[in-house]
Amino acid sequence: MNNMPNKTIVILLWTAAIIVIGMIVLQAHIGEIQKAPHEMHSDSSFQTIDKPDNLGLTPAQFKERFNASAENFDNNLKIKTLNIMTGVAQDTFNVRLATHTSLLGTLNDSGMLRSITIIGLGDGSIGSNSDTALAIGILVASFNPNLSLPECYQIIRDTGITDSNSLATGQTIRDGKRYIYTRSNDNKVMFSVSKAIPNNNVK
Repeated sequence: MNNMPNKTIVILLWTAAIIVIGMIVLQAHIGEIQKAPHEMHSDSSFQTIDKPDNLGLTPAQFKERFNASAENFDNNLKIKTLNIMTGVAQDTFNVRLATHTSLLGTLNDSGMLRSITIIGLGDGSIGSNSDTALAIGILVASFNPNLSLPECYQIIRDTGITDSNSLATGQTIRDGKRYIYTRSNDNKVMFSVSKAIPNNNVK
């Protein structure tokens, strides 16, 4: 794989996202990192099927894609097992990626992935917040395998994640997918991806 990002560059780039969560100040490094033309893993088998109410992936396909993205990040935040839980309104799955970071998925009636959310319940430590920041980066990259790391990072920035307020929420739409970010003053972070609703005025 050409131009595979090494571990040092990946850590620097996604630690920049941790600034936003309020743990580390590395803003001075962002411009330099974003100039690097590192490409994420791309595979024709990961092409998303355009569906009106879902992200075009089965849970198994999402697991494969997320884990491939984690490998590109040289990180062990991978989905080991994915068990579907039957619900009254919709089926779901919940995966614990790290001590303070989880991944929640919802499915439509056909068993296709409707939305996926990273949930971070930081305890104030650098480790807990870095796991969540890396998981968000892996998630965005897994849905955009043909984008470079700086381009994936820009999607995260476009949600308003760089807002310095202790309470923040924002969203952006890119290539038919809606990305929503929410941060509370008790260190809780949520970052979700879902199918964008047509004719919505969100940028």
